[in-house]
Amino acid sequence: MKVLIKVFLANIILYIIFACIYVKIKNQFQHNNNKIVTTMDCWLFSSSIQAGCGFTYITPTTNLCKTITMVQILLLITTNIIPVIIYFA
Repeated sequence: MKVLIKVFLANIILYIIFACIYVKIKNQFQHNNNKIVTTMDCWLFSSSIQAGCGFTYITPTTNLCKTITMVQILLLITTNIIPVIIYFA
C-alpha cells in the first residue's frame, strides 16, 4: 500500500512541476484553434500527459518544448509502470 501512495504523490508532484514549466514556456505551444495558449491550457496539457491519455488542445512546437514533454512521458512510465511491476512481482 505504501508503494501506491508514493506513486500517487510522485505523479501529483510531477504534474505540478511540469505544469509550471509549461506555463513559463506557453508561447512555445500552438493552440489547435489558433487561439492564444492560456495558463489553464498548460495545466490541462500537463494533466493529460501525466494521465497518459494525451487528450489536449495544444501542441508543442519547438524542440525544447517537445523534449520537455518527452521527459514528462518518460517519467510517467518510470513512476507508474516500474513500481507496479515491483509491487505485483
